Amino acid sequence: MDLHDLYDWCNDEWGKPLVIHPQGYGTESYQIEIGGEPSDCFWAILCSNGKRRIEFLIGATKSISEGAGPMLYDCPEYFFELVPEINSEWRNEVRKFWIEQEDLEGSNG
Repeated sequence: MDLHDLYDWCNDEWGKPLVIHPQGYGTESYQIEIGGEPSDCFWAILCSNGKRRIEFLIGATKSISEGAGPMLYDCPEYFFELVPEINSEWRNEVRKFWIEQEDLEGSNG
């Protein structure tokens, strides 16, 4: 699936995608298999009825909302500036993840 197809799918299912960001960009990517095939995952900011929300997209088959607390924490932090907070515990885990990534990079440099 190319980015245009993903954009159209998001728009049809949940609302206009404002940002689509590949999961694992700059970090370790999480692989999910669907039907025995690896599927790309993305972080997205979607907008419907004037409300923005963060979604974790698994290929073109499923989404997990911020409210549900995706099990991954590599969501880009700049998303938080664009979307009202729904799940403070999950956002705190995301912030901790990025602090740990910075610490790892600092100790390797």
